[in-house]
Amino acid sequence: MVASRQIIDAGLSPETQLIITSSSSGSIVAAQTACYLAQKNRNNVYFRKPFHLVLGASMISTRSDLYKQLIHYQRKGTIGTILHDEVQDEGDSSAGVGGISKLEAYRNALGLMFPFLSRKFKGPSFLNTNPETGHIHRRRSRTTQKAIDYINIILIEHRLAGDYYKEKALEVIKGEII
Repeated sequence: MVASRQIIDAGLSPETQLIITSSSSGSIVAAQTACYLAQKNRNNVYFRKPFHLVLGASMISTRSDLYKQLIHYQRKGTIGTILHDEVQDEGDSSAGVGGISKLEAYRNALGLMFPFLSRKFKGPSFLNTNPETGHIHRRRSRTTQKAIDYINIILIEHRLAGDYYKEKALEVIKGEII
């Protein structure tokens, strides 16, 4: 796995507080990377602190085997905080579309792209990238507000990087709002 190999080969201090942050379909790569790192770091060889995982606007279903595997590693103490529901966009029908089987994932993907063929999904289509009328997943991904929301949830509300970065985040947000 390339992503986890890059993290391991980076030569980070074992005292580093690692936070793997992702969005959209990147959450699948992040979750797989987290599982691989958790397995490799069983004896705290690479990181002494549990690392945190942020799965924003995630396609991963909380009912999936992948998500259950993350929870398993969290219970073992290798993974610390997992933010999933906290970083989903309200009204985003793409959240959790991966389902629990390949068939469900394919069916959901087709429903997102062609909602007129689906009873489960409503328009606009996920393929619609118009900044005003497009799918909310596409619209929100381009906004400064989305970045501010992430900073607020990850660094301020959950303090995943500690108090120092919480204060820095507050300064950044204060500067953005003024």
